Order: sequence, then C-alpha cells, then structure tokens
Amino acid sequence: MTAEINNRCIPATEVGVCENLIRIEETDSTVRLWLILISNMSLHAEESAKRSRLQQERLQVMLSFIHQRFTEPISLQEIADTAHVSVSECARSFKKHYDCTPKEYRKNHK
Repeated sequence: MTAEINNRCIPATEVGVCENLIRIEETDSTVRLWLILISNMSLHAEESAKRSRLQQERLQVMLSFIHQRFTEPISLQEIADTAHVSVSECARSFKKHYDCTPKEYRKNHK
C-alpha cells in the first residue's frame, strides 16, 4: 500500500511520518507569516508616531505664526507656508486638532 504526498509515492509505513512533516512545514510557514505581520505592524506604528510628531510640530509652527501676527491680516497660504505644507493640509490639520478652520481659530483666539 502506498500514498501520494507532494507527487511522490510513499510506502504506507512512512505516510504518517510524511504527513507529520508536512504539518510541521505548514506550521513553520504560518509562524513565519505571523512574524512578518507583527514586524510590519510595529514598523507601521513607528511611522505613524513619527507622522504624528511631525504634524504636531507643523501645527505649533502655524499657531506661533498666527499668534505673532494676530493684529495683521494673514492668508491661509501664508499660514501653510510657515510650516511648509499645502493649504489643504493646513486646513485639515486645524480641523482635525481644533475642529475649526485656521480663520475660525484666529477669530476665536484674538
């Protein structure tokens, strides 16, 4: 009696051993995949933290600019330029962190 495993004919006495080896290989592959996933998750978390710090730094630059020039008319473009971001990123940051536009923030903090 023989069985076919991985396209090879194996005597019946060795079938159980081969099946166990295949399970071990599958388990090993699964463990490797999990390790890759966990590694990528930690890299993603580190990148996310870096982005968050950078966003906070840029927001602080924009806030400083607004507070330093609160008596002068300033445009959204000028605020964005101080932090080297686009106008849309400037507006998005204010909306995310202060739930208002830079113009509204300025009006409320005069």
